[in-house]
Amino acid sequence: MAAVVLSAAFFALSGASCAKAQDTSIDVDQGCNEEAASICKKLSDCAPFLLQQEFGDEVTCEGQEKQQCVAVLQADGTGLTSNDASECASALRAQSCDDYNAGTLLPACGTKPGTLAGGKACIDSSQCTSGLCKVTSSSPGACGLCSINPPGKAGDVCTSATPCGLGLTCAGGFCASGGTNGYSCSDTQPCAEGFACVAPVVGDGGFISGDAGSGATCVALGTGGASCNAATTPCNVEQGFACDPASHQCSQIQLAPSDSDCDNNLNQCTGGTCRASPEAGPEAGPDEPRICIPSATVGQSCDVIAGPDCMPPAVCLDKTCTIKQSSACR
Repeated sequence: MAAVVLSAAFFALSGASCAKAQDTSIDVDQGCNEEAASICKKLSDCAPFLLQQEFGDEVTCEGQEKQQCVAVLQADGTGLTSNDASECASALRAQSCDDYNAGTLLPACGTKPGTLAGGKACIDSSQCTSGLCKVTSSSPGACGLCSINPPGKAGDVCTSATPCGLGLTCAGGFCASGGTNGYSCSDTQPCAEGFACVAPVVGDGGFISGDAGSGATCVALGTGGASCNAATTPCNVEQGFACDPASHQCSQIQLAPSDSDCDNNLNQCTGGTCRASPEAGPEAGPDEPRICIPSATVGQSCDVIAGPDCMPPAVCLDKTCTIKQSSACR
């Protein structure tokens, strides 16, 4: 879906502008209040299923997103200001749902490169002179490392060390934008946001994953009644649809509260995750009954194996849900 989903909108984009200015016309609290409210209102208007699934409600969403915003605006060397947060919020409010759900990037929400050199610890790309903070296996805790090279543009060579910018995919060693409905696709010819690379299955009306030589094309992720195949599920999950294995059609996902039965397909959870019951333990098999376990918020206990998971954008560090802080990465 859109780059803003589940993360502060103006943190996500790469690109542009200058290092941090001394901009004090509004304070961090006001800028982040505006930014968090616009993210969660846009989710409510354009992707209500995703809002309910991830956060439960708009108020909870705002609380989580504001903490992320404050952490980034107070990060060492950031190129972003509270005014940037406010301007991005205005642009997001004006964006259409069609553009939002297509992942259309907003210039007002672009990351402004900061002052940290390549190799310095970071939590966000806005801290780095390259405009790219990479999380690697050698990163300390939740921290990333500022890349020496900026993110790749369309046509640039890409590797694990030089990834592509947002909206692009590394395909066949080069950064490329994805195809839309009807475009040929393969492992080296990706599809755009909201599309899947599929090929018809003769006889059952479903789909199989596309690959080189299959004659696969990009197909819009399905909504209610669209044909699908349980193995690949080309249904628009972010809009609340999953593949019914009996009918091979995209059907509405039902969201259930905590402690309800779930199956991670047509029956999922509100503000939580579907896991084996605590009695079954972390080694429970796929056929064990599952229930909805509420996501933990900042400061609450978490467990990446047994649950609960953390509500985004928090991460589980030392079994506690935490918003990444620049002070922990120095």
